[in-house]
Amino acid sequence: MNNLHVAIIGAGATGVAAFIALVRQGACKRITLLDASGPAIGQVYASQHPELLCNTSVELMSLLPPHYHDLLHYLHEHTNNEITLADFVSRKIIGDYIQDRYTRYLSLAYQQGISVSFIRDAGKQVMRQPGGDYLIETRQSGTIAADAVIVCTGYTHPAIPEALASYQGDPLFFASPYPEKLMLEKIRPDSHVLIVGTRLSAIDAALVLCRQGCRVSLVSPSGDLPAVRSAVMLRPIQASRLAWLTDSAVISEHVRPDIRKWVIRLLAHASAISLREQFVAEAESIQRLREESELARQDKTEWQYRIVGMINVINQHSHTLPEAVKHSLSAFLRATGRYISAMPLKNAEKLLGYVDSGLLSVEKLRADSLQKSDSGWTLSNPQGEITHFDALVCATGYAPPTHSMTHNGLILADARDTSAAPPRLNNHLQLHLAHSVSPESVWLAGISTHLSVPVVNALFVAVEQVNRIAQQIKRL
Repeated sequence: MNNLHVAIIGAGATGVAAFIALVRQGACKRITLLDASGPAIGQVYASQHPELLCNTSVELMSLLPPHYHDLLHYLHEHTNNEITLADFVSRKIIGDYIQDRYTRYLSLAYQQGISVSFIRDAGKQVMRQPGGDYLIETRQSGTIAADAVIVCTGYTHPAIPEALASYQGDPLFFASPYPEKLMLEKIRPDSHVLIVGTRLSAIDAALVLCRQGCRVSLVSPSGDLPAVRSAVMLRPIQASRLAWLTDSAVISEHVRPDIRKWVIRLLAHASAISLREQFVAEAESIQRLREESELARQDKTEWQYRIVGMINVINQHSHTLPEAVKHSLSAFLRATGRYISAMPLKNAEKLLGYVDSGLLSVEKLRADSLQKSDSGWTLSNPQGEITHFDALVCATGYAPPTHSMTHNGLILADARDTSAAPPRLNNHLQLHLAHSVSPESVWLAGISTHLSVPVVNALFVAVEQVNRIAQQIKRL
């Protein structure tokens, strides 16, 4: 074990995973965690409502690779012996698991003679010092010196569309469905609620509000709901199948069609069911939800396994891919994002139940015609029909961290100057300052890496990243 002092900025799921990786590998002698919210809390897994499920299976949620059964062991010990690796569990349970493992490895760190401290504050910037170490400026607690830094900050503020921005501050406008407790405390059970968005966060909002007895309308320009899957488990795909993407011969105006063919070949590889049988033709949102739910019940959704392996391989190579390939690949995968960010079958069945009971509707509609009224909001459809809503929920996602790079460090901010340089990372996720020959002992992990390729599960990717980072720190 070396004598390094490592600072981890951000102590949510990724920060805790980084802490555990450092302790497990004996990578340093001293660790400082820095987070304004407290250790092992984070934003993603702070939800307490049982309706809010993770959209990936137990197998991909372990903090201890390659021991992908660690979460399963925790669940059998603390909750339900009948849970399997394929099951989806609530985000509250994952939050409890992260807290449990943080506590366990904190105790183990002390046993190993590793000094651990936690500072309840947010980092502002990381500056390289002449002696080679780093100075972290915090918002309220002064500065912290460290030999190495891992930046694990996650999503920042809700991404609010311009059409909704003026409603901020209204007591019945919610910039995000999270924490769900705020919605449930302020929205009456008999309310008619408009949710802007039709992806996973909108599904979460609809489930908790419909359960409370609200009537809910989901709207978005596409009206597309996430696809439906029965499980999300890792089925490895040979890395050699990615080799052609780095071949300069395919870097041309034909890149995008080539990538489309490659993705289709990967999804079809070793599948016992034809792709035609696995996918539903373009249809109205609720009808497609019904048909996709039936396919998932019949285990005819093998794409759900292939897509995990495909995205995993792509992310492992994302920093080495030529920019032309990366942009085309990212654009194509975003276009198929409803499969990458699919919903669990259990959630789909609940949605259909609320649709059939008259509590839920889904419409292909823009929010541009939204108007504030004395008692709420009104929204007009293309036919001129006006619907009144008592409450408004924005479920259009969160903005990623927007860090920027200076000549001697990294500025950590919620909203950076767009003229400033974004962080430049090498293939090992290390910060590489301009005009510097060698990379810094500063790593970015999780959402902070600004991955341009979608991920099936951010925690799975982050855990893999921080374990590779811990190995590098151990060699310093």
